Amino acid sequence: MSLTLSNSTIRTFKRCHRHWYLGFFLGYSVDPTRQKPISSANLGTRVHLALEAHYGYNLDALEALKVAYYLAKRQHPLYETELDHEHSYARAMTSGYLGWAADEGIDAEHEVIATEEVVQREMQLPGGMTVTLMAKLDQKVRRVSDGAIRFRDFKTVGTLSKAHLLALDEQMRFYTLLETLDADEGGGRADGGLYSMILRSKRTPKANGPFFKQVEVSYNRHDHASMLARVTAVATEMTEADRKLREGGDHRALAYPSPGDHCGWACPFTLICPLMDDGSRWEDALRANFVKADPYGYYGTGLMDQVRAALTPGMTDGSDG
Repeated sequence: MSLTLSNSTIRTFKRCHRHWYLGFFLGYSVDPTRQKPISSANLGTRVHLALEAHYGYNLDALEALKVAYYLAKRQHPLYETELDHEHSYARAMTSGYLGWAADEGIDAEHEVIATEEVVQREMQLPGGMTVTLMAKLDQKVRRVSDGAIRFRDFKTVGTLSKAHLLALDEQMRFYTLLETLDADEGGGRADGGLYSMILRSKRTPKANGPFFKQVEVSYNRHDHASMLARVTAVATEMTEADRKLREGGDHRALAYPSPGDHCGWACPFTLICPLMDDGSRWEDALRANFVKADPYGYYGTGLMDQVRAALTPGMTDGSDG
């Protein structure tokens, strides 16, 4: 059975094998009906949606936000006030970014080739095993001046001060690896990424700028070779762990935890984790508090389909209701 691996899957495995085991191998996730509809992550998702509507479908970004928050309030009526408050943040961030991008000429420098494109590439591992690498790209753009291909990712952030660390980020390296594998089969080739950073701020008179920043990271052939080596190594390890677990291996040895500060912000299973070591009925606790879900379900287009249906005359979202 061939594994499908995304950058998120690999990042989770490297950070904590147990998190990977619960979330990807067993396929459990937080029940969406138990989650609050307001958070930094939800704010980022909705701003991202508005920019996707603008760049990918030539729709009004602020109107797309209006639809997104209308749907959220309809689903979570008890949070209407909080969602209205978050909506005002999202409007300020989205309109501010688009105005800044126009003033800086950022969009004029690049031609958008594709938005929200899901790509999959097969990679053969030592020993003959094959894995499928998968990614969902915010944007693929072509630089007008020289035709260079870049991947562009929108990030809502609490601070712009860590922009210099993006050179270490593996997300764009992973995307570029997939494009390089495609180039080996006669496809195109990418040379790096663009991180468009949007500060979570309403840009009030008391707020301190800057509020937006675009960081370009380029990769050479040595970067490509290094990323290929590390992905090959971790994919081999994951494939071996997956095989042994399916053969009945002990998860405590094959998918052991790696406790750290990340447990508090990166993992939803912090209450389940100790139960897996003290003899408790952790499987019952897992089933009672989490739901089975496709770990790659976020690759779908459900919410965007609803936004497009609301803003595009004659289009339906494909649902029955």
